[in-house]
Amino acid sequence: MELADLNPDSPVRPVDWRWRRAEALNRLGSRAAHLGDLDRFVSVARAFLRDHAACHDEVDRAELRGEYPDFFDARALWLAEDVDPGLRYEVAARLLAGDTDEHIALRVGTRVEVIRWFEALYYHISDKRDNEGYLLHFGIGSAVHAGVAPHEYDRYWKLVGLAMGPVVLDAVIGNYRKMRITDPAQVEAALSDQQRGLLRRQALKAAGGVRLRDPSAALTALELELRCQEAERQAGTGESNDLVLKALQSVFTALRWTPPGQPPPLPELAKFRGLAAVPRAHELQAAIINGTTDQLYEKLKDKKFPPPPRKEGGP
Repeated sequence: MELADLNPDSPVRPVDWRWRRAEALNRLGSRAAHLGDLDRFVSVARAFLRDHAACHDEVDRAELRGEYPDFFDARALWLAEDVDPGLRYEVAARLLAGDTDEHIALRVGTRVEVIRWFEALYYHISDKRDNEGYLLHFGIGSAVHAGVAPHEYDRYWKLVGLAMGPVVLDAVIGNYRKMRITDPAQVEAALSDQQRGLLRRQALKAAGGVRLRDPSAALTALELELRCQEAERQAGTGESNDLVLKALQSVFTALRWTPPGQPPPLPELAKFRGLAAVPRAHELQAAIINGTTDQLYEKLKDKKFPPPPRKEGGP
């Protein structure tokens, strides 16, 4: 990226523009001296980079932390060297959700000033709260429009935070609801409640990962939501969602087949292997009991998924 883009007014400014500007100015030296640092965060970052480059070993770097304690810890959080990056992902998602610096610091076990340095240098979005396009495309990334991959949980957290705020983000990151059960009689009810909550979270995540060219993923997301709705209905808490439940049930009843998979290893079902679509479990069970596997095979043998779109310039 050009140095000209590393300033607060650029429409294509990256979230870590201050850090990149500090690196660029130090690299260019006197050639870019007249351009200036723009603010104190860039000035401190430039000084840190010079001092860090002068360190000879880990003892020097440990002493450097004493000179830049909050800056140093913010940088360590961003780099996440030799640690799980989930902490960095959570901080960024919470900043995007509009959470307070104090609450974020409490959540991740650090100081408020560390969070402020982290935002200023590595995830500067505080002045873009009203620019939702910028927050989506630079704060998260345009890849969300193609579907969030299962391993991209950082994007998923950010998307949830931006769309629904810090309270919902708490529930998504926490995954399990907090329940301090002291009465053994409440154990089964608690487990059932956790199960419904997990299914709902997984349905949301699956829906966010659906790619239009991947009908298998789309059906997986729909089936997860169907199970959520059924669980809520059986628990007596989902009556208001009956229309949603009936609509989903109608979709799966109309399909009468599932995406590609492996049929159960029964001799009479060997004919289903290699088909583009295989029957669902209840259909297989009914066919075996009623002796109608041949009819079921005839119904499914010509089912095809549309081929994926061809890439430009591809074969």
